[in-house]
Amino acid sequence: MGSPHRPAPADCLIPLLFGWTCLLPLFAALLLMAASAMGQHGALFLDDFERAASPKWQPAPKADGPWRVVAEPGNATNHVLALAVTNGGGSTIAFGEPGWKDYRLSGRFKVLEPKGGWYHVKFGVRSREPEASYYISARDTGPWLVHHSGKEFRQLAPLGDFRIEPGRWYLAETECAGIVLTGRVRDAATNEVLGEVRCIEESLTAGPCHLSVAMGPNASATFLFDDIRVEAVQPPAAVVSRLLTIESQTVRVAFDQSTGRFDILDLRTQQRWPQTPLAASLPVVEPAERSADGRRLQARLKTSAGTVELTLSLEEPAEVLVTLRPILPGRRATLAYPNPLLPSSENAEFVMPADEGVLLPVTSVDFPRVLGNYSYQQHGFLMPWFGLVEGERGLMALAETPDDVQFNVGKTQWRPEPRQVGVEASAGMPVLTPGVVWLSSRDDLRYERRVRFCVLDRGGYVAMAKRYRKFLVDSGRFRTLAEKAKELPNVGKLLGAIALYDHSGAKGGVLDWMIANGIRRALYYGSPDKARNEKALAAGYVTGRYDLYTDIATPELIELWGPPKSPNDQRRIGYPDEGFVMRDGKLQLGFPYPVGVKGGVLAAGQELKTIRCVYRCSATKLAWLQKNVPTEAAQQALKARFIDVETATAPTECYSDKHPLTRTEDIQTRIKLFDYLRSIGQI
Repeated sequence: MGSPHRPAPADCLIPLLFGWTCLLPLFAALLLMAASAMGQHGALFLDDFERAASPKWQPAPKADGPWRVVAEPGNATNHVLALAVTNGGGSTIAFGEPGWKDYRLSGRFKVLEPKGGWYHVKFGVRSREPEASYYISARDTGPWLVHHSGKEFRQLAPLGDFRIEPGRWYLAETECAGIVLTGRVRDAATNEVLGEVRCIEESLTAGPCHLSVAMGPNASATFLFDDIRVEAVQPPAAVVSRLLTIESQTVRVAFDQSTGRFDILDLRTQQRWPQTPLAASLPVVEPAERSADGRRLQARLKTSAGTVELTLSLEEPAEVLVTLRPILPGRRATLAYPNPLLPSSENAEFVMPADEGVLLPVTSVDFPRVLGNYSYQQHGFLMPWFGLVEGERGLMALAETPDDVQFNVGKTQWRPEPRQVGVEASAGMPVLTPGVVWLSSRDDLRYERRVRFCVLDRGGYVAMAKRYRKFLVDSGRFRTLAEKAKELPNVGKLLGAIALYDHSGAKGGVLDWMIANGIRRALYYGSPDKARNEKALAAGYVTGRYDLYTDIATPELIELWGPPKSPNDQRRIGYPDEGFVMRDGKLQLGFPYPVGVKGGVLAAGQELKTIRCVYRCSATKLAWLQKNVPTEAAQQALKARFIDVETATAPTECYSDKHPLTRTEDIQTRIKLFDYLRSIGQI
């Protein structure tokens, strides 16, 4: 079958990498250089399998071999290359010439009836390293651009966040042009780009291509390929830096319009804070514009997550505000921009606001579990910022829109001199490179993303902590206990108070013991007995109740626990309508409740069995509070409410048709729960 897509012009990368301001002589020279290296531009290889397979395939497809040319199931007039995997494993088929260089490998593929496990479909090109390659890995969980060698497996970047659907034709394109590597996946029927990412990779080189399939143990599927094409593309001579600078009295920013990378120079100390020169994901940068006062810069970036308008603004005393505003509808993909920070020297330290706070030498790349992605809140960064310090000087990156942010800590080779992309340099010491990663918001960018770089000439990490406190104060998110006590006087009684759960039951005794032993301040969680709670209030305590609105019992748990005890029994009511719906349409599973365990202790030899609840969507919780809290507060003399896990679980997207939420909306609905409690006098 003929290729359903129109090949891109051979010289398409020139305007992307150089901008439209290139001089014609330079443009012509590049064309001549490419023609000299490649000979004639055009198709280097093409096989649509209609007249049997090309003799260049290794191994050759055979009727009795793993790779076969067959009629497409359901379309007898079209022939395809097929591979059937029946018990896990996979196979590779290669083609091409050692002298191939600067080309685009493309082809259609389809996965039929995958069963029993994962699969990877790979469209690969050779690397300079022996037995190494770059390839698109189209997986059941979504496509990635990957570098694989005998020493290392690197996932460079995802090509969007979508799953490969069985029975659907896709078009994969892996393009290597000079040092620019591009991966792209399209809908083969419409030619729509579903995902795309560009990288700078200096080990790209000449060589053949390969198609490969890998499956998990005992997995099975049939993989179809068609219209395999390799065509020459025009390489750039180099990724030429085209710097545009903005400057204040304290800071100078040099923005590279070829790569989107920018460096920050502290004019007070001449301390330079660079970014990693080689980005895992490289945006296409349209020509930037500088404001008349030279303190502001704007450019449009085409990224794997969508098109955004970038603004760099210099603010006092020495700060750079980076704003990314969506221009067009985006894709479900991460946006890793700006580039990660590169330490200014091997003596720098990484400031990481996790746990009690971590300060690591940037050379600590082997520190356990330091590399990877960190969420904000809960099991990640407890504050939405990080920093690099060298002595008293530092650079702080503060995510001002943290609802859909992650922080990535990677590594790269540090070199003593600024590195020019495309130029060989001696290997350096591996160092940590922290950066921000923006997540999509229900399959789109949706709103403006902001990260602020604060350049510090003194104070180190202490100055960073103070700057974050100022950010909270300026945004109205900082309130002292004294301010809260003006609104709810009972808050003042919590200073120095113990929190105690009284499980003495109807007999009581614990409360009397507390009073008799001189405990003057306490947050007392007792029984629903109003008289006992009033006695606690008379002793100066704050009475409260533990509550949980997150969990909803499944039918299996209802069978175990029994039916709802009352219309207010929120744990037994709400399935499935009030549950969090994940992107795949399934309900989000929650806490695993133990089955058959008496007194919380397993008997000797007893196997632990659990049944998981489902999580309730935050959008449905306020109605339960309004129904339960006022009545119970009056009947039981309660002044406080502990609503468990609301501030201890990560923001979650809900894909329900009835109560959809973005992460931002999830946060806002949870805050409304506490706003409501405060409005009725409850702490």
